[in-house]
Amino acid sequence: MAKAPSKKPSSEPSDPMPARVYPCLATLVDKPPTGQDWAYEVKWAGYRLAVHIEPG
Repeated sequence: MAKAPSKKPSSEPSDPMPARVYPCLATLVDKPPTGQDWAYEVKWAGYRLAVHIEPG
């Protein structure tokens, strides 16, 4: 089986960071999804934080 070509990370971003990034909101469900393609976490309490640090 052939390997996929490795892609080296670039030190330069391909697109500028947007001025605002909106949070992903949780959805209340009765039970978590099933199957290998799903990941989930139990949301107990607290805050979620998205951080972007500008170079320099």
